[in-house]
Amino acid sequence: LYAAEGNYDVWLVATSSDNCVDSVMQTVNVYGYPTTAFNFSDVCLGQPASFTNLSLPPSNDNIGQVIWNFGDGGSSSNWNAVHNYSLPDSFTVSLTVYSETLSCATTLSDTIVVYPHIVTNFTTSDVCFGNTVNFSNSSVGANAVWEWNFGDGSAFDANYNTSHDYAAPGIYLVRLVGISPNCCNDTTFRQVTVYDAPVAAFTTEDVCYNELATFTNTSQQPTYGSLGSWYCFF
Repeated sequence: LYAAEGNYDVWLVATSSDNCVDSVMQTVNVYGYPTTAFNFSDVCLGQPASFTNLSLPPSNDNIGQVIWNFGDGGSSSNWNAVHNYSLPDSFTVSLTVYSETLSCATTLSDTIVVYPHIVTNFTTSDVCFGNTVNFSNSSVGANAVWEWNFGDGSAFDANYNTSHDYAAPGIYLVRLVGISPNCCNDTTFRQVTVYDAPVAAFTTEDVCYNELATFTNTSQQPTYGSLGSWYCFF
């Protein structure tokens, strides 16, 4: 066994019983192994995982083939690789690098973590001004932090389910952000309308007994929505 790569001259000397001598020399090339190295970052589910090959060739040869195994049955022969995982989990990724001449190979393994992605969702209902708006959170995500933005400049709310009183009628875009410890965040927007009330008003004139009284409706439409029905009480 040779202790290092390089070119070695090997001699064979043959001597007969009559001391007749002959010799032959042949050079043996001892090829080295590639130095396998790569880097990557953990990802959130749905994000592509990128692997950068940092391997180096042996001093007396070139790199030939490379094989990536991503730990989920997927593989690649590209120098640098990109892979999409379909499930959150920890996966053992290995890179095998072969030398060009004799396919001398080295393998390096490491573990990548694919974190689950938060999925945000919530429901709410439109209300009349003066009523509280309730927000029901149906998001999925472990150890998440919740951030409600009610769209009116008020302070954020960190409760899972929440409610809010708006200071004025209007149409507001509400945002719910789910923030995971590994930044696998998600955001959902919903629009909520806070309706203002119509302004009830009418005009009339005094009349004599048994004369027809006329009433003129001068009510104002609400800014948000429309007039629905009228009820008169005499």
